[in-house]
Amino acid sequence: MLGLLTVLLAGSACSGAVDGRRDEAIQPALLTVNTQPLATSAPSSADAAAPQALPGKKQALVVGSSSIKSTFGKIIAADLERWGFEVSRHGIVAAGLARPDLFDLHQILDDLPIDSQTAAVVLYVGVNDGQALWLYPDEQDEFGVRRLAWHDPRWDELYTRRAVALFRSVCERGAERAIVLLPIEIEKPSLERKMKRIRRLQAQAAQETSCAVAVSTAGERGHFSRAGKALRRRDGVHMSIPGAQLVWSRTWQRIQPLLPSPGPAALIPRLAEEEP
Repeated sequence: MLGLLTVLLAGSACSGAVDGRRDEAIQPALLTVNTQPLATSAPSSADAAAPQALPGKKQALVVGSSSIKSTFGKIIAADLERWGFEVSRHGIVAAGLARPDLFDLHQILDDLPIDSQTAAVVLYVGVNDGQALWLYPDEQDEFGVRRLAWHDPRWDELYTRRAVALFRSVCERGAERAIVLLPIEIEKPSLERKMKRIRRLQAQAAQETSCAVAVSTAGERGHFSRAGKALRRRDGVHMSIPGAQLVWSRTWQRIQPLLPSPGPAALIPRLAEEEP
C-alpha cells in the first residue's frame, strides 16, 4: 500500500526548528516547474543524488496557502518527485490558522489521506495570520469575545494552541514526519514584524509534537532583489518566480536530512550509484 508524504513548511532533525544563515545564489535549473522524472542528460549534483521514481515509492502531500497553489508549491512538488516521492499538492487561497470560519485547515487535513502509510506532511501557512483570531463557540465562552484582537495578550496562547493541535493531528494520524515551513520574509516592515511573531509561535508549537519540525525559509535579510530581479511581487508579500526559486533552493537543503525514505524501490538507483 502506498505511503504518503505531506510537507509543512518548517523544521529540524528532531522536533524543533532548522535555521539557515547562508544566502545562496539563484539556481536557474530550479526555475523549471517540471514534475516529470529526471532527464537523461547530465543532471545536477543534487539531482544525481536523488533516487529515481519507481513503483512502490511513497507519496508526498504539500499543503498550504496560495503560495503552494502557485510557483513555490510547484517547485517544491517537482523536487520531491525528483527525490523519489509521488506528490500531490493542495494550495488554498487565504488559508491559515486565524480564520477557520473561512478555511478550516483541520477540516482540510481531515479530508486528505494521512495515516500510518504517510511518510511525511509538508505544510506552509502563516502569512495570512497576522490579524484577529476568529473564535469557535467554545473559545468564545473561554475568552469572552467573538474575536481575539492581534494586540490581545492572549493571542499568542490561542495561536500556539491551534498550531499544536494542527501539527499534532498529522502525527497522531500516523505520519512519520510533519515538516512545517515557517513563513517567508516579507518586504513590508509592519507585516514582517508580525511574521517574526508567528514564526516563533509555530516553531514552539512544533516542539510540542512527536513528529513535527519547523524549518526556516529565511535568507533575504532585508534585501529583496538579486541581479536586478525582484524577489517579491508588487504587494511585497507574495514571491516572484525568482524569489520562490531562491527561497526554495536554500530551504530544500535544510529539509533533505529530515525527509523519510521514499521507499525501498525508489532507493535502489541511488544505492547502485554509490557502489564503487
